[in-house]
Amino acid sequence: MQRISKFLLSEDVDQSAIQRSEKPILVTDPDEQVAVPSSVAIAKATFSWGDRPVLNDISLHVPTGSLCIIVGPVGSGKTSLLSALVC
Repeated sequence: MQRISKFLLSEDVDQSAIQRSEKPILVTDPDEQVAVPSSVAIAKATFSWGDRPVLNDISLHVPTGSLCIIVGPVGSGKTSLLSALVC
């Protein structure tokens, strides 16, 4: 309950730190060595809550039309990653 309260009472995101694009994002798939259209693309990002970095050097691309599942043990950063994505 404390985590939820802390999250709901946290400060708003600095919108100037976010880049959005209406154009398709092309990411090179390391397995196929081709550019793949992606709905989500993050490259070497660090996400912080307050002054404390929570996720460091995160890279992620989700190809358009694919299903992505975030799994991991408690405390591994799943909620932090999803919170960073929806801001």
